[in-house]
Amino acid sequence: MNNKKQTAVFIGSSILLDSCVEASKNLFNKIYIVTDEIKLIKKYKKNYKIIKFENLHKYNFDYLFSILNKRIISDKILKKINLLAINFHDGPLPKYAGLYSSTWALLNNEKYHGCCWHKVETKIDTGEILESIKFKINYNDTAYKVDTKSTYLGKKLFEKIIFRIKKNNLKGVKQNKKLRRYFGNKNFLKLPSCGFINYQKPFKENFNLFKALNFSEKKENKLSKFKILINDKPFIVNKLQLINLKNKEDFKIGYIKILNKELIIMKCKNYLLKVNFYNPNNLKLRSSHQIISNKKFSQFAKFGLNSSALKKKRSKKLHIKNNVYSYFKKSEKKLTNMIVQLINSTFKNIKSNSSRIKTLGLGKHIEWDSLGHMKYLHNIERKFKIKINEKNIDYFNNVTDTIIYLSRIKNK
Repeated sequence: MNNKKQTAVFIGSSILLDSCVEASKNLFNKIYIVTDEIKLIKKYKKNYKIIKFENLHKYNFDYLFSILNKRIISDKILKKINLLAINFHDGPLPKYAGLYSSTWALLNNEKYHGCCWHKVETKIDTGEILESIKFKINYNDTAYKVDTKSTYLGKKLFEKIIFRIKKNNLKGVKQNKKLRRYFGNKNFLKLPSCGFINYQKPFKENFNLFKALNFSEKKENKLSKFKILINDKPFIVNKLQLINLKNKEDFKIGYIKILNKELIIMKCKNYLLKVNFYNPNNLKLRSSHQIISNKKFSQFAKFGLNSSALKKKRSKKLHIKNNVYSYFKKSEKKLTNMIVQLINSTFKNIKSNSSRIKTLGLGKHIEWDSLGHMKYLHNIERKFKIKINEKNIDYFNNVTDTIIYLSRIKNK
């Protein structure tokens, strides 16, 4: 069948959906979009037909692409697909089927993660694998960082999917059912200490939990916030630091020392933690010794997910983030030209000059999410004619690392 006569529907959200639609615009005769994102609807409504999910079963399509889609594709819809329904999964299958795969991978101390495109079947995440890729998880990688890698490399895999559609060659590989693990709502109850810092646990376990619950602000969090219990009150943690004090033997396990309204030192099993947390109501806290049971943790397990406690803090943060986006949008050309100039200077100058612009670096900047990071990676590829893949993606965490990497490949 001629691709030019075929139709396709794209369901989902995020910049990955946008990238996949862009890559497909010359392939299909008609493209239909199902999304809740207002910005994407405004962008697409002139060139594509926007339809509602509940009306999807009324249409016939050749291909269906489910991209970071939260809705279940029913049999009723699948029967309307003439050729193939394909889903993007931001984790390796069959080992990490289901939800929040990056979180469970970090909690399981995985050294590698991945993503894939697979055929859609009635049972979730069980279809044949069409394209897949693996990448390394670094020690400091958070769920946000792992998700960003998955999303960007998923875009690369989709380009292969498009090529194979043109060639009418979309044979898949069956999943090994014996290796399948599914992470759903029931697994949320298995989070260590209900998402709280536990002073009785080793540092690695607390740090893994911190990384595993550190998501992009764009990602819907129905799992948990990373929290701390102080004076029987829960607070959301935004920074964790292992510290050394000469007099740490003076601290008893479970003791917290209040440094200010949003900073404490906490004695855990055999180490000290410095913990920054949000205290939007400026509650007064006292230094004390805590004995906390899992039952106490479970009382506040869902704290922060639907709470307005951080409203003031979030509004301030959102204002800062919007300013960062605005600045980046206006200075994209200036930024890339600056990188070129720095590459032409000496390595010493690169190091010193780059410190002035590293706050535009996306992976390490608290105000950036995967949307900005994806855009950054795309612009770097386009400007410098390089391919970002699973082997070099860690060199593009921020502007400083990018400059150093580009200077190295220039000098080869």
